[in-house]
Amino acid sequence: MKDSVAKAIASLENNGFKVRFFSNENEARQAILDEIDAKATIARCGSVTCTDLGLWESLSQRGNEIIDPYRPELSAEEKDRERKRLLTAEVLLTSSNAITEDGKLVNIDGVGNRVALQVFGPDLVVIVAGTNKITPNLHEALKRIKTVACPQNARRLGLATPCAQNIPCPENGCESPQRMCRATVIIEKQPRLTPTSIYLIDKSLGY
Repeated sequence: MKDSVAKAIASLENNGFKVRFFSNENEARQAILDEIDAKATIARCGSVTCTDLGLWESLSQRGNEIIDPYRPELSAEEKDRERKRLLTAEVLLTSSNAITEDGKLVNIDGVGNRVALQVFGPDLVVIVAGTNKITPNLHEALKRIKTVACPQNARRLGLATPCAQNIPCPENGCESPQRMCRATVIIEKQPRLTPTSIYLIDKSLGY
């Protein structure tokens, strides 16, 4: 285990989070499925990592209800209603844009449903992240999000933002109507009423 990973795990645990480390993606997937109750309602918030691990298919096949505002058949109004329904989910399954060595979860959202649920609401928050998300400090975490995660997500979503075209982000952010960087949330300690399990996988996963 790299020193940066070991530091992050120790810090996260000191900050109240439950942390598990895996070198094998299949073992991590099974452990996540074992922790999530088979009857729980799950909020889906656009995690590439969770998609790549096949978690949504596995959960759906075993009978979990997944509140999914990304279904292509939904109209814009229906997607908005599903986003609000996410607030009723028993479990949030997502990733984190960055994790610092001193144990902070750092995320930036455009709508805010993902960061809202990470702070309060579900009975359980499950964060799944590759070790590529670990950064030395908060400054580097924000830099990673702006220069690595946001450009790739913008291109994936077909957004017309400067970062999607590899144009450096202005100091105070862009003025694009489709700007994703609208809510920045830094979780320094596990929120008091929101049990959070973090699954770190020793791979480069997601953005």
